[in-house]
Amino acid sequence: SLATTLLPRDLIAAARRHAYADGSPVAPDVVDRHFELLLREGNRVEGVLGMVADMVRVGREHALAVECALGRRAQFLVARDCRAAAQALGRLAEGRGGRAGILALDRLRRPPGADVDLSGRPGVVGRARDVVRCAPEVGPLVDHLLGDVWIVESFESAFSLACDGGSGV
Repeated sequence: SLATTLLPRDLIAAARRHAYADGSPVAPDVVDRHFELLLREGNRVEGVLGMVADMVRVGREHALAVECALGRRAQFLVARDCRAAAQALGRLAEGRGGRAGILALDRLRRPPGADVDLSGRPGVVGRARDVVRCAPEVGPLVDHLLGDVWIVESFESAFSLACDGGSGV
């Protein structure tokens, strides 16, 4: 099924470890229970597309940079609109399911630094959003999350760009 492809058991285990952050391993039976609950028809919320991490693809050479730029937002849920996001949050509250970040595609904005152009500057590899592949409907999500992120060759390059007052970094 599509859910088994988009939300495999290891992602559920990682989400539980992140949510509880106590370092203890997640028992396989707990992961299995959450996985089966997720697959139940009544637990799906119409308009929730999945997690950010499931919606973007990036090559190995830039995976670490994009993962660092997304941070915990990689685990956020993505909803088509505010109505679906509110419904998902309500479902979570009903079941005392913990906490979740949810992004509604109809409410996303370009980050303020999205117009900064560092192309051709020493040490700059390129824009993070340009190395990410995604479905067209998720393009605004990638712009929102990575529109102001540039991949650089080294910490020294990043530091040099950040200290350059005229660059807008």
